[in-house]
Amino acid sequence: MLSRFRDRCVAAGSRRDPPCSRRAYSQGGGVSPHHPEIRQTSTPSPSATISSNALAAHLAHGDLTGACENLGEILCDDANACTYDGFATGTTVCVYAPVNCNDGNPCTTDSCNPDTGMCEATPVYDPFPASGQTTAYTADKNDGIAGEVAVPDDGTVQGGATLSYTDNGDGTVTDNNTGLMWEKKGDSGDLHDKDNVYYWSGNGSQETIWDWLGDINAEGGTGYARHNDWRIPNVKELQSIVDYNIPDPGLRINPTFGPTVASNYWSSTSHGLYPTSAWGVAFGGGDVPEGSDKSNSLFVRAVRDGYGTPPPLCAFPASGQTTAYTADKNDGIAGEVAVSDDGTVQAGATLSYTDNGDGTVTDNNTGLMWEKKTNLDSTRNFANLHDADNVYYWSDGSQETIWDWIDDVNAEGGTGYARYNDWRIPNVKELQSIVDYSILYPGPTINPIFGPTVGHGWWSSTSYATAPSDAWDVYFWSGYVAYNGKSVSLWVRAVRGGS
Repeated sequence: MLSRFRDRCVAAGSRRDPPCSRRAYSQGGGVSPHHPEIRQTSTPSPSATISSNALAAHLAHGDLTGACENLGEILCDDANACTYDGFATGTTVCVYAPVNCNDGNPCTTDSCNPDTGMCEATPVYDPFPASGQTTAYTADKNDGIAGEVAVPDDGTVQGGATLSYTDNGDGTVTDNNTGLMWEKKGDSGDLHDKDNVYYWSGNGSQETIWDWLGDINAEGGTGYARHNDWRIPNVKELQSIVDYNIPDPGLRINPTFGPTVASNYWSSTSHGLYPTSAWGVAFGGGDVPEGSDKSNSLFVRAVRDGYGTPPPLCAFPASGQTTAYTADKNDGIAGEVAVSDDGTVQAGATLSYTDNGDGTVTDNNTGLMWEKKTNLDSTRNFANLHDADNVYYWSDGSQETIWDWIDDVNAEGGTGYARYNDWRIPNVKELQSIVDYSILYPGPTINPIFGPTVGHGWWSSTSYATAPSDAWDVYFWSGYVAYNGKSVSLWVRAVRGGS
């Protein structure tokens, strides 16, 4: 080891010689890989070099200073750029301390690059929940084959993480994918009775979801199940627990959540165009209706951030709503007051996307890669597979379907679109995940980074389990989720990746 540095270290002419930076010699001078802000502060004078034996002798006598002041880093260098090397204080015993790359962000995995010694942070993606559909449905493609054939639909691909929940035994349920903790409903006539309904905003004397929320956060003196940070879920969080595999007459939710009514449940997300309405989710069908008037009484289920704050989640995307809306509570105060609605809480990961410059867009929260559309001019151009005006059928034996189109996308250019050949049709939850509920009608309610988007219905790969001749779609003029006949032509956007 000593001979390695014999010609780099200079005996100090006197203790007045200026010292050099850490690792300046072991790296040949310049920048420390651990501390790029520390640089060689001076150039050593051209004094005579010393032999390895002399270097050891000087070290033993403690009379080397100046340019070779940090000999511990030189002599103890283990050739690992991800450790701090040196002598233990007051000794000549080498010690090696790993570089601490923890950036304090629980949503990144932090590590040291052994080639550069620099810290790197890799995003952590919570598993994005699947739609729940496991039944595979067929389609009649424009392929010259009579009748329906197997296609890579939602039930076949099953994109996303399998729905998984834990009953915590205290009246709460944890979603093992998103980490959210949910209220479990019961049938005992208390605050958590499945039959209770509330207004979003009342007339000052009617019980609202905000009055109810205050009650459960004060329940028992410490809050329901010993937590006092319960809130009303936003529209995306509420849709995340829908199970689209369940047909009528079943409820579209896992029975772990307790008894659930086949009706609409409030979200905390207001309808931007019609602020007197708010979004909800219908657990009798799985749809996200256009909005219900806040003076209606609907059901409600509370949620809290099981991972704690900040941040509430590492990946599950927020609704996008940033405008706070008020409500008229049953609180003895005339008129509307501030409430912990979606625009106030802004739960979830801020919507974030990267344009990859190759016709694709990556969702920085879910990790999904999306097709970027082009050329919206009200003229369909099927020669351009990515033309924003093009529409396709879900199933139709004589006309181009989304399955014929996805085959073409995966064969494009011989290697597939943007050099990928694993594109697919998104399921209904994935498709709703890119809706931005802060954008008003007529939209489109999607970030413009995705390219031109028609504010209409876009196909998902998820069939409507009750009537398999229909499939789910998402309307990008507002963000509502419904189903349509598979013989209808709608727009489509490809996706790849995921859990």
